[in-house]
Amino acid sequence: MPHMRKLYTMKNKANVTVSIPMALLSKVKALAAHDGKSLSGLLLSVIEEMVGRSADYEEARKRQVALMNKGIDLGTNGLLTAVREKIHARS
Repeated sequence: MPHMRKLYTMKNKANVTVSIPMALLSKVKALAAHDGKSLSGLLLSVIEEMVGRSADYEEARKRQVALMNKGIDLGTNGLLTAVREKIHARS
């Protein structure tokens, strides 16, 4: 499910100081300019995407844990008819 970009106002933003190597800063600025974004806009997009992926992963994990806890009906009515030794018999 795609995440909608939130609209932020100056009232609910915070300034953050980040130290990155100058060579990387030059590349990031060029990337932002290529995308028609400010450096802050580019970083905001990347951070929002990461947070969204993390939330999607957590939702999927919860679904899978619930499925494992519920179990899947294999049609055995809870009875094991196979004998381990026969399944793993060596010739």
